[in-house]
This record gives sequence, structure tokens and C-alpha cells, in this order.
Amino acid sequence: MISKQLAIKAVFFDIYGTIADFFPPKEEIQINVAEKFNITLDKDKILDAYKLANNFLVKQNSIFPIRKMNDEQKLNFFSEYEKIIIDNSGSNVDVGLAKNIWVEITKQKYDLKIFPDLIQCINDLRDMGLILGLISNINMSGKKIAEKLGVSSYFNYVFTSEDLGYEKPNKMIFEKSLDIAKLTPSEVVFIGDQVESDILGAKNANILPILLDRYNNYENYSEVIKINDLFQL
Repeated sequence: MISKQLAIKAVFFDIYGTIADFFPPKEEIQINVAEKFNITLDKDKILDAYKLANNFLVKQNSIFPIRKMNDEQKLNFFSEYEKIIIDNSGSNVDVGLAKNIWVEITKQKYDLKIFPDLIQCINDLRDMGLILGLISNINMSGKKIAEKLGVSSYFNYVFTSEDLGYEKPNKMIFEKSLDIAKLTPSEVVFIGDQVESDILGAKNANILPILLDRYNNYENYSEVIKINDLFQL
């Protein structure tokens, strides 16, 4: 339980996997595209495979951000990313085939859709007088992604790596966000769904993190407060 002595003034959220997700779901897109290449993926393994691939992505962002790559570098990176997903979802492919699958995936139509527990949660937090914000590694301006999701009126601040020039888990994306919002780390709670980028990133900036584990990806993780949906917040 969070101590009542903490003077929390604001709650900031990650975007992808926390307040919004792909529609149709990313795993459904993967399975359907793989079938076009005569590859069958195991539905029970694919979420764990994404966890490994996203760890690979976080590591890359900490070395050289993907948003700074040229088109060829991005394609090479996501070919390896795709190979990790497939290799850990019940099949094996070489990087050349993984590249072809990734190219096909990029042609699929999808959108981001907010989770059904978001609006009640943020309305309750606003009624408590809390400042609300978003911090995301998404390669889009905060203004644009908030408008795209239809949540501009709900959040006081929306910060992305495109806006600030840093990616989680780099503490600078958090520190610059808080500087703009005129908040100190001890006044903020950060909610995210990934340990490597969200939880460790918030810790790097001395912000109290809460792990949102919607799909029990971190069943045995107990380093921080953990919730399974935003109603529990």
C-alpha cells in the first residue's frame, strides 16, 4: 500500500499496453500474416514472445533510438524483432523470411484503441484533484496521439519521445516531462505495463512506479506494486 504520507499530486501513464492497445490485437495480426507464409504460431506462446521482442526493442532504444534510424536500419531491426516473435511462438525462420513477414505486417490495417477501464479511472483521479499525464516512446507528437485516441481533454500533459528526444528507460524523458509540468519525482506515480522500460525507467527518475499486468506476463514479479486493470488503481 502507498503510504499516506506521500504527497502525490499527479499520475502519469504509459500509452501502448497501458491505456490503449492495437485493434485488431497485435497477436491476431501476427498469426494471420504468418499463415500467409505457411507458418503456424502458437497462440499460447505469442504474448511471451512479444515480451522478449519488446525487451530487445528497449535495449536497442537505450543504445541507439529506433526513431533516429534510417529506413534500411529500421527494416533490419524489425526483421530481427519479428524473428524473435516467430522463433518463440512455435516456429523458426531465418532473418530473410522474417523481413518479408514484417513487411507484410506493416501493410495491415490497424488502429490504437483505448482500454474500456480508462475513462472511469481517469475521471475518478480527476475528481481527486490529481494532475494526469502520458509519457510514451511512441514515434508521434503528444498532441497528435492524444487526438488520435480521443483523450486530449482528459490529460493535462502528453509527452512522447518525439517531443522530448529521449526514450524510456532513459530517465531524461521523465525528468523533462516533470520539469515542464513543474512537478517533483516524489509527487508523481507512473503506471506502465513493461518492467524494462516503464518500471525501471520510472525508478531511474526516482518516481514511484506501478506495474499494470493485464495479461499476467509478470506473475512472479513482486518488486513494485502491481495491478491487473485500471479499476484497481
